[in-house]
Amino acid sequence: MTFKVDSFQLGMYAGIVRNHHEDAVAAKEFAEKNLHIGSQPGVLVSLVGSHEEARRDVISALTALVEVCGAAATELDRTWRMYDSVDRAEAERLDGTYPQSEGRPEVPPLPGQSGEPMPMAITQHYIPAGRLSEPKPLHGFTNPMQPINDIGNLISVGFWAQKFLEATIRVNPVQEASQWVAGDWEQFAKAASTLHSLSWFCTDVAEDQRVNINALLDHWTGNAANSAFQYFNNLGHRVGDYSAVLATLRDKYMEAARGAWEAAEALSDIIQGIFDNIFWASAAAIAGGVLAETVVGPAILWSFAALECKNMVELWQDATRLIMAIQNTIRGIHGSVLELVGTNGAFQTHPLPAGYDHPGA
Repeated sequence: MTFKVDSFQLGMYAGIVRNHHEDAVAAKEFAEKNLHIGSQPGVLVSLVGSHEEARRDVISALTALVEVCGAAATELDRTWRMYDSVDRAEAERLDGTYPQSEGRPEVPPLPGQSGEPMPMAITQHYIPAGRLSEPKPLHGFTNPMQPINDIGNLISVGFWAQKFLEATIRVNPVQEASQWVAGDWEQFAKAASTLHSLSWFCTDVAEDQRVNINALLDHWTGNAANSAFQYFNNLGHRVGDYSAVLATLRDKYMEAARGAWEAAEALSDIIQGIFDNIFWASAAAIAGGVLAETVVGPAILWSFAALECKNMVELWQDATRLIMAIQNTIRGIHGSVLELVGTNGAFQTHPLPAGYDHPGA
């Protein structure tokens, strides 16, 4: 392979890698600011541990990207300046002493194409930092607290409601459901949105790296160029893999929020059913001559409204089964998140490479 180098185009590529370094700094700060959810009550508590591990891995990967892009840009700057300082014959002689490595795959010419294709220009095609907009709930997110708050605003636990609850399920269903779905779901949604933005960020960096290192080999050939192609093409693929992991994490978070919301919707219907039965049970008790001033025990209430009391117990059993089912689902999502992060996850098992090193710079 004949040697050639256009130091101007090489310098352009160095500038793009430098821009990616600055983008990675912004992405790291963005993740540190928006991926924090803190301690949480209710069903969210099951996800806090796996989320914190995911957060650490994401920030660690972005920190590595900052370092890799910064070091690579510095080395590329040294490289194009070195080529500017030696004549072509000396540069070609030096290139012959460098280790050989495989270059980019040959692309067959397009049908009807004749002659050499025009060389591609080095240009930044993507603005990765532009993906880092203020997080907002993704399409499809609804706060699971909303259905419970809505039903709570419609229902007042008066004298008869309190008596029948004590005689049947022995809890206030609105309070119990509120404790279960309690948590900062808005912050959780913000974390999912942050993962979404970071996934697109990594896609942009990866594509920019791959497109431009391919373009650079139209202007730089030889052993050093092939080595650079292998390094930056692999770097692009690795960052692209991170994008896929981040998107999967986002989907898991949305799955958790969607499951909790659907459960909260079903719970609100159950609670409505319980209070509907309380209404008819109270009417039956009053019609039977039971007064508010009367000392009323569970046996008396069951004697006047056995069917309604039975319905309340069965409805609350449905509610507890529903809560257990979604808790199991959330625990499963917790396990799925842990499979994506930690010592066996994609970030730690596939770290970014060490900094780029030109053999002669």
